[in-house]
Amino acid sequence: MGRSLRASLVGCASPGLLDTAEQALCDERLARRAALARDPGPPPNRDRDEAFARQAEANDAWRAYTRDEGPYPGLRSLFTQR
Repeated sequence: MGRSLRASLVGCASPGLLDTAEQALCDERLARRAALARDPGPPPNRDRDEAFARQAEANDAWRAYTRDEGPYPGLRSLFTQR
C-alpha cells in the first residue's frame, strides 16, 4: 500500500519522501504528461484588450480637451484606430 501510494500523484507531490527510483518514475510520468499537454496559444482576449486600450486613449484625449484645455481631438478620434 505504501509503495503504491508513493508512486501515485500524491507521492510525487512529496519528493522528499521518495527514493531515487521512485523519483525517477515520477519524473518520467511528469515528462510524458508534459509532452501530451497542448500549447495554450495566444491569449484569447488580445483583441478586446487592444480595443479597450484604444478607447481609453480616446477617452483621455477628450478628457484633456474638456477639462485641461488640451487640443481638440476631433470626432473621428473616437472611431479610428491609432
